[in-house]
Amino acid sequence: MKVTRKDLNYLNMQEIRSLAYHFKLPINIHYQNQQNKILKKSDIESKRYLLDKMFAYIQGERKFDPMVYYQQVVSFQPFKNIYHENDLVLYQDFKSTNKILKSFLKKITSEKFYFGAVAFIEAHKIWRKNKKVTLKEYAELWMAALRGGDGSFEEWAYICEIQKGMSKDEWKNFRQDKASSILSVLLK
Repeated sequence: MKVTRKDLNYLNMQEIRSLAYHFKLPINIHYQNQQNKILKKSDIESKRYLLDKMFAYIQGERKFDPMVYYQQVVSFQPFKNIYHENDLVLYQDFKSTNKILKSFLKKITSEKFYFGAVAFIEAHKIWRKNKKVTLKEYAELWMAALRGGDGSFEEWAYICEIQKGMSKDEWKNFRQDKASSILSVLLK
């Protein structure tokens, strides 16, 4: 069996972490602090990027740098008491526990915003580019992604298979069989 990038979508996060550890792939997010020192966080990269890195490894790439978010996209302050459309979307500020930010984003998205997978995927896309994006711009990106955007959420294999008509019971066995096959090939 040759493992494709699409096959990797069927691995769960525990299996992905195990393989990343086995292959010695950096999976933790790092950030640049105010003294320009790069620090490792306990946060790990999102599934899409971990699978891309893993597939590159399978294809023969062996040098991987950790993902670093630089100062301009990192917050070093406590959560704000009020947010404005021109405030930036910042790593360490953009958290589901930030109730004031959540409330503000709901307000500017006609009460649609919620901290779900799409919210974090879109934020991490921005931070990976170390790009400064305002809350207003982010809200527009989030809304577009929620409407279907580029449709590139294949790493959510469960949702994709359920949408194709697979039952939840079928999914469990299908995913386990697929993951077992993938792991048996990759851990040889």
